[in-house]
Amino acid sequence: MNLFLLSILIYSQNLILSLFVNYAFIPNLAEFLFIYTLIHIVSKTDHTKLILALWQLAYFIHFSFLSYFGSTVNSVDIMLFFTHIEETFQTLFGIYQIVVIPTIITSFVYLVLIFSISRSKINIYLLSLFLPITIFYMPLPPSDLSIKLVKEAISLAIDKKRTKKSIKQKSHVNTTPLFKKDLNIVLVIGESMRAKEFMQHEYGIFTKYYYNTIYSAATNTDVSIPMLINGAKEPTNINGEQNLFKLAKKNGFKTAFITAQSKKSLKYIAPYLNKEFIDNYTVIGSKDDSSLYSHIKKIPLDSSNLIVMQMQGEHSPYIYYPGSAKEKDIVQRYHNSMLYSQKVLFDLIEYFKENSKKPLLFIFVSDHGELIGLRGKYGHNRFEKEIYQIPLVIYQKNSQSKNEDFNKIRSHYDLYRFLHF
Repeated sequence: MNLFLLSILIYSQNLILSLFVNYAFIPNLAEFLFIYTLIHIVSKTDHTKLILALWQLAYFIHFSFLSYFGSTVNSVDIMLFFTHIEETFQTLFGIYQIVVIPTIITSFVYLVLIFSISRSKINIYLLSLFLPITIFYMPLPPSDLSIKLVKEAISLAIDKKRTKKSIKQKSHVNTTPLFKKDLNIVLVIGESMRAKEFMQHEYGIFTKYYYNTIYSAATNTDVSIPMLINGAKEPTNINGEQNLFKLAKKNGFKTAFITAQSKKSLKYIAPYLNKEFIDNYTVIGSKDDSSLYSHIKKIPLDSSNLIVMQMQGEHSPYIYYPGSAKEKDIVQRYHNSMLYSQKVLFDLIEYFKENSKKPLLFIFVSDHGELIGLRGKYGHNRFEKEIYQIPLVIYQKNSQSKNEDFNKIRSHYDLYRFLHF
């Protein structure tokens, strides 16, 4: 196939995808000539088809990402892809319909690469001299999605060298107990639950108990939970001396951390929990949040406790509820997972209400929210109101706090200050 036509085909993929997703592709002659020159150089090698196939794979990755998130890849996204590889593919397999268009485009290009390609007759040295000229006139940031992906990968490599710094330590906070009398404090951390305003359906958990929409500390679990547990305002200023479990132990509380998620999911959270101050540290690794219920029965509630539980909740691809395999629609799966999370929370509240021998403060808060198709976007790790605004639910029995106190909780940080001992 004529290399000029092949270059047009490869470059025009950006334009074709922009017809289906929210991406404004702005063609640029210098950028096209840069790609045209690279294809000529690649055609001079002995592995032309393999190199072009890998190049097309870069397009497919970025096309798929854009179809899911509604935005282009940045360096942090590349890092998260490799550090959460199991979660990435689990999500992808659960919402395979998102990658239908990228798959069709890539399959067509692969067919062209397999059956027709010709070697360049232009001098390789002249081509090499032409590269810096095209680079000089290329737009910044580039429009071509394969070039964007390479650029962000280079940025990640540079940034990782610059940011290898130890976590800053701040001065200690006042460790005077907020609650003067004995009580059981239960903090349940949900996963990817949207705030009430962003739900398509009404849920009783938001109306039966105190509810407020607050702000998350971050847009992903690995950052938001460490910041919540340690009362940090910035990810680089997490201070273990402010850790809730440590302060609770210092003030005579028994402590427990029980998670329905897996050990792999906790990889980046566990170092910030201060396990040495947790009496009951349990990683269930279950797909069913009802497993939390059986584990809390083992905790005596006749003494003061700080019990923190982490749910599977609405973790993508929203399959952590009984019968999830029967449902194909992603929005319906999210709704079903919400119904199941609500049932689990109702059961937990009832258990503690009936069995706590002391005053009870039960708090549910999500780690972050989620996009489930609005404006063609899915997932989290994006600065969107549906992600950084989260639900807060509170139930109390014989606790000294009033609704006026709860109304002051506007963020994860405020919740920490409310709880800190």
